[in-house]
Amino acid sequence: MRRGRVAICQPAGVRALADRIGRTKTSPARLTPASLETLAIISYRQPVTRAEIEQIRGVAVDGVMQTLLETRPGSNRVAGPR
Repeated sequence: MRRGRVAICQPAGVRALADRIGRTKTSPARLTPASLETLAIISYRQPVTRAEIEQIRGVAVDGVMQTLLETRPGSNRVAGPR
């Protein structure tokens, strides 16, 4: 240490680990109003079919359902026939 300067020493590999940790942080997915409406229907009327959601909303939900299933893999389970 000379004239108010500080030298910071790190063990080998700490920089690579810090970079890898920094890359894994992602911002939470924002849901569109259509996605929120679809999730509300699903949570209120479980178990519910895609056809029932489309009947309640009055529009096709193919894109919304695909987005919801991709947003949180593993948190949604698609069941078979009712």
